[in-house]
Amino acid sequence: MNILYITRAYGQHGGGMERLSFELARELKQQANVDITVLAHVGARATSPFFVFTITPRALAAARKSDAILLGDPMLSLVGWLITLFIHKPVAVIVHGLDITFNNWLYKLYLRLFFRNLDAYFPISQSVNTNLEHVPVRGRRAVITPGISDRFYDPSITRGDLLELLLTTYNLQLTNQKILLTVGRLVHRKGHAWFIKNVLPHLPENYVYLIAGDGPERERLKGKERVILLGKVSDQQLKILYNTVDAFIQPNIPVSGDVEGFGLVMLEAALCNRPVFASHIDGIPDAIHDGHSGRLLPPSNAQAWIQALTHELPAPQLRKEARAYTHTHHSWPGAAGKLLNQLKIIARQ
Repeated sequence: MNILYITRAYGQHGGGMERLSFELARELKQQANVDITVLAHVGARATSPFFVFTITPRALAAARKSDAILLGDPMLSLVGWLITLFIHKPVAVIVHGLDITFNNWLYKLYLRLFFRNLDAYFPISQSVNTNLEHVPVRGRRAVITPGISDRFYDPSITRGDLLELLLTTYNLQLTNQKILLTVGRLVHRKGHAWFIKNVLPHLPENYVYLIAGDGPERERLKGKERVILLGKVSDQQLKILYNTVDAFIQPNIPVSGDVEGFGLVMLEAALCNRPVFASHIDGIPDAIHDGHSGRLLPPSNAQAWIQALTHELPAPQLRKEARAYTHTHHSWPGAAGKLLNQLKIIARQ
């Protein structure tokens, strides 16, 4: 089967969408009797909207030799619409969440014109699928949760490596602290500011909160007591963090029009046997299964978070099952196989 994969976000070391696209393409190449061509934007994310127009001629040419076309997100719907109109090949699209809930009238008009008449839609979680139900689309739908690449787990890394990293890179000297970690873009829905205001002050004084990532909320979070903004970190630094912190937290809060489609960083932490505490909101429950790969807590419920992080964090059973369970339930071969089966169905129609 010949697949043409067009994506605006692609790279092994980028954000969640970039890594999802890269790892999906790599796994599809491993599938039997599959030949995949990738047309990817690899520049700055700010320029990715223009990729829709610059890639169109190449996409139309490559589509002629393909059995099915896979779009990396709904922003590429114009390209898919043109392929169905002129090349008459089946087109599917991966739906991440914010790409259908973004509240902008011009973007909504764009989706209305080009997104509705594709052949298949692959939301990455049940939550995204629910949001998709409010957008009238013609094609078939199938929830396909992403797999996860096991590239960070390293049991040889010690707590001493973490303390040395914090001292030499950030001039921070920590000794007996309980270290909480969040990784990701600093945006309102992630709940950093809510957690710092409503939960952290009520945790024992030896708890500190590390935040790796950057974004528009950075200035709002600076200078807070027991909060350390690491900024963007390298893969090697992230590997040390994932394997040595006391817990990974994802305290998302509800924000209208802005959703968490899934949560790859939580799975990366679970694969490193970290206790994961996350909000039961949006697509997070498709990534973290309560009691198996982590704990799901009610969003915006400070008392529940305080209780869990105070009394459940030391419990070793939180991390005992996480790695094996995540391996079993979030493998890339399984996810890619499901997606490939769906592409074969639309190719036969």
